[in-house]
Amino acid sequence: MLKTLFTKPVIMITSALVLLIMSCSCGSSTQMPQYARTPSQMAHINNGVVALVAPRVLLGNASPASEPEERSVNVEDLTDEEAQSLTYRIYCTGAFIGEGLVLTAYHCVDTLHEEGRRVHIGTYDDYIDTQATFRHRRWRYFDIAASDPANDLAILRLSSGESRIEEYEILDLANNEPRNGEFVFSLGHPRGLGWTLTYGVVSQATRVGNAATPGNDDTTIYVQSSAQAFFGNSGGPLMNSDNEIIGVVSRGGPWHIVMSVHLRMIRSFLCNTDLSTLSQCSYFLSAGPEAHRAYEMTVLGHQR
Repeated sequence: MLKTLFTKPVIMITSALVLLIMSCSCGSSTQMPQYARTPSQMAHINNGVVALVAPRVLLGNASPASEPEERSVNVEDLTDEEAQSLTYRIYCTGAFIGEGLVLTAYHCVDTLHEEGRRVHIGTYDDYIDTQATFRHRRWRYFDIAASDPANDLAILRLSSGESRIEEYEILDLANNEPRNGEFVFSLGHPRGLGWTLTYGVVSQATRVGNAATPGNDDTTIYVQSSAQAFFGNSGGPLMNSDNEIIGVVSRGGPWHIVMSVHLRMIRSFLCNTDLSTLSQCSYFLSAGPEAHRAYEMTVLGHQR
């Protein structure tokens, strides 16, 4: 009798523990992996990223067996006939950091800058996934508002007279420095494949550009990561797990190593331009010029 009375509670408790363990195991197995983004997160990021578009015109009457030749053009100089054969390719990426303001890599716009030409920007709202094209060939003109060629950074501003962009999201700069081993991801347009997400880890949180090449005068600080990037990813944001910018994709290397201009360099660049209305620079604006200089000496002192 004693054995029976004692056994039942034990069985009941054991069964309850098994069920609890099973429920915990099942719950953990359905959790999203760290690298997965929710639909709402993806919508936010997609609308925060833009495509730099190079308009092109098809030349001549190519035979059916050959690809038509193309040449880059300034859309403002096109004849009516050329405008009918207008096409495009996505060649770089950028991110909204304010209303009508896009952060990108300088090497994406260096030639346009030198020639005094504007940049064509396409947004996710006008992109048609199934056709890999933009609705009604719709892109907007942006001016190059500020640049830092030495550190491969540029800010683009919506040109005067262009219609306001309704569907967009501002991507914030991270409050915390990137860390070795941290999960990161990048959204860009590798080889023209619009709005493609890749992910990896930070393999070196503060890599100075000339570290691997003696005699190289590149003193830019980079975030080295394994978030894959190809032609078309340049200028795009490298983001942490909180969907905050910690770098701007600048160049790739062997074995899928990607160098992104470091958050420190971005902050210094943004907050020392005349675009002082950027909310990203609230700390600098409230602190005043003395703090600017102190920050530069602390963060960038080894470069001077």
